[in-house]
Amino acid sequence: MKFGKKHFDDIVRIILLNAGVVAVVNCILSYAKISLDGNDIIFSVLFCSAVYVCSHAGGKRGWLVCHMLFFLLAVYFVYEYRDEIYLSLLYTVNSFIDVLKQPYHLNIQPLNLPSDTGYTAGAQPILLLLIFAAGIVFHALMGSAGGAVVLLLLTVPACFFGLYFNVMPDPRSLTGVVAFWLTLFIYMSGSYNKKIIVKAVIIWIVVLAGSGLIQQAVPKEEYKHPDFMQYLPQQMKDFLNEYLSPNGAASALDDIRHGINGRGRLGDVDTLRQTGRRIMEVQTSLRAENRLYMRNYSGAVYMNNSWNDLPENVYAKYDKLFAAYSPGAWYDQSVVIFEALADDAQGKNRFAAFMHADGQYTELFSPRQFRIAEMFTNENEYFFPYNTDISSSGFKYDKIAQDAGGKLYKAEVYEQPQHYDEIPSFLDSYGDSNKYLAYYVQAEKGYRSFVYNYYLQVPDGVLTQFEQNFPIKKAYTYAEREALISRLQRYFQENYKYTLSPGKLPEGKDFVSYFLNESHEGYCTYFASAAVLILRQAGIPARYVVGYAVPDTTVTAGQVVGSDGSGRDVKAFTVTDRQAHAWAEIYEDGWGWRPVDFTPGYAGALPETEKSSKDNEKSPQENKSQPPENKPEVQEKTAAGQEQALPAEEDHPTAFLLLIALGAAGGAVIIRCKYCNGHISQVLANDFTEANTVMRLQQLYGYMERLAEYIKLPRPQHMDYMEYAAYLKEHEKAWQNTAIEDFVDMVLRAKFSDGPVTDKKELIKGLQIIGEMRYGLYKRMNKWQKIMFRYFYKL
Repeated sequence: MKFGKKHFDDIVRIILLNAGVVAVVNCILSYAKISLDGNDIIFSVLFCSAVYVCSHAGGKRGWLVCHMLFFLLAVYFVYEYRDEIYLSLLYTVNSFIDVLKQPYHLNIQPLNLPSDTGYTAGAQPILLLLIFAAGIVFHALMGSAGGAVVLLLLTVPACFFGLYFNVMPDPRSLTGVVAFWLTLFIYMSGSYNKKIIVKAVIIWIVVLAGSGLIQQAVPKEEYKHPDFMQYLPQQMKDFLNEYLSPNGAASALDDIRHGINGRGRLGDVDTLRQTGRRIMEVQTSLRAENRLYMRNYSGAVYMNNSWNDLPENVYAKYDKLFAAYSPGAWYDQSVVIFEALADDAQGKNRFAAFMHADGQYTELFSPRQFRIAEMFTNENEYFFPYNTDISSSGFKYDKIAQDAGGKLYKAEVYEQPQHYDEIPSFLDSYGDSNKYLAYYVQAEKGYRSFVYNYYLQVPDGVLTQFEQNFPIKKAYTYAEREALISRLQRYFQENYKYTLSPGKLPEGKDFVSYFLNESHEGYCTYFASAAVLILRQAGIPARYVVGYAVPDTTVTAGQVVGSDGSGRDVKAFTVTDRQAHAWAEIYEDGWGWRPVDFTPGYAGALPETEKSSKDNEKSPQENKSQPPENKPEVQEKTAAGQEQALPAEEDHPTAFLLLIALGAAGGAVIIRCKYCNGHISQVLANDFTEANTVMRLQQLYGYMERLAEYIKLPRPQHMDYMEYAAYLKEHEKAWQNTAIEDFVDMVLRAKFSDGPVTDKKELIKGLQIIGEMRYGLYKRMNKWQKIMFRYFYKL
């Protein structure tokens, strides 16, 4: 007992030293899926104890002799066991490579292990060497305030270097490291006594115990972060991906293509990583209806959680069919119709009439320019919009060209029609009047037969449970097809969640079935894969497609760089990694394949009030206002030192910097609060004038939609604005007695009528309706929710 009291300081410092060594080494090793076992921890305890005792036995001279002695011992150990350590180093490095190359699909080759040795490669020698080195370095630096600062600066990047590769360290190891860092703050203050030791131990225990209790009480698979806690980690990921992603790292398209044509299986990639990097520069005179879809790969057969091409032996049965036109014709067969009618004025008029183009076919039959002007990555594939007039030996059957080589090319592209239901009727009624068209009609019937034979396959049992909630009836007519598409888009919007981080598919589960029946969340790959099988179940030929979906706003805002053959502006814009996407294609009889999107936020035109981040395939949680600056947590500074305490009057630069940071953060919070209060007051201000009525009503409507997004009730794409007003009243109890329809009607009249449609009293009533909607939500919140509502979401 007397020994414990006498050497209490020493015992605790040995414990903290060992705990720090174990935590940091384990955290670093977590990037290699390697961890310290019981023997390693025992070695750490013994070694840390030996280092501490030896260094303190002879004062400063003993400290120097001890560290020199252990350094020489380490040199001897490395020399004497150099073969085992070399093999262990190769093995450990390969373990890091296996983990760190996965998120970006980096092409890092593992190191070759020599085969002519009798040693079995393992991590053990390297682990002992890491503990050895960490014990000496940590002990040398933990003795002073300056050393503690250096140790903190060394261990933070050592524990977080995996973020560069988008890999998080092991949560348990990270918890221990955080506890160790908190104790370092105590060492930084300069003096050292039993009170400080007790505080360090208490901090360590609280952090470790609190983390353990949370992990035990809340299973990982059931824990969901609040929205505000998801924002900052996602912003950190975006920053790391955009500015620090390794050279040659894969783009989001590589993640989306994972699980197609031998590229792994769907569900293996647990997070869609959108780095924001530039992919290519496009120059085109095409107009984009909602989005410009550029195809890259397609999948025909869903099997074993992956999409694959049809087998070669299937295509072999249709050699004559695919030889009827030049390569690529059945990839974009609609072009054949345009070319068949090129010199047929009567046919053009008839076709334009069927397309509801009011007899005007100038735009319909005048191709537009499309050019890939520059590639900013090492992509070696084609990216084609729909209705591309191109022929290449790289095409085979009805698949996308996949040959290697630089893909800077120029092509002509025809516009997508507004309607597809009349195309078969046009071909049947006019096909015989044009010999080229007549030949196409016969060939297309053969290809149509091929499509209906092989693009309707659905694995047994995948949709059985889903059909209990979403009955799938056969769609025989164009109207029935469109009705099913709208119904499915709405069902996904209302019952499924878009997320960039759905997690990995559990072992033994089917990808589509698990998404539809259990997880109910995923990104574009999930929605497109499920939709293709559902469409097929309804008798609609469909296939899975990946590529880039460029928002119409990006195309419209492009820089004018010239004109095409018809004098239309050619605009240049950059395609980024955030625009990588997956969607479904369905076969329209007589025409060919057309895109249909089922990912929430992609199925239709976006109104002006919606955030542009939806165009970049962002999740709803990311589409929030900027958060306030976080006030840093500052530990109370106390005196901390070893044998020689720092003078009480000495300045502490660290404390001074922390004080400045605290003041700056406090000032930022005050500014943020004033800004948010001013913003809310401006939105709800009674400042209507004859000139600003329309603008103010649109601003109020945008604010209403932000309130709805806050409670997870964004407007479904299929729904018009009056339907949306009723939808809000139906799904939010606090708004059931609020006249939302009156306000929406007022906004629509103000926007689309020529003259003034509202008087001052009506405008005040609209303002009161929005105020009631806000107060209905605000009054039921607790204090913390109100703070987040006002100053985080700016509502």
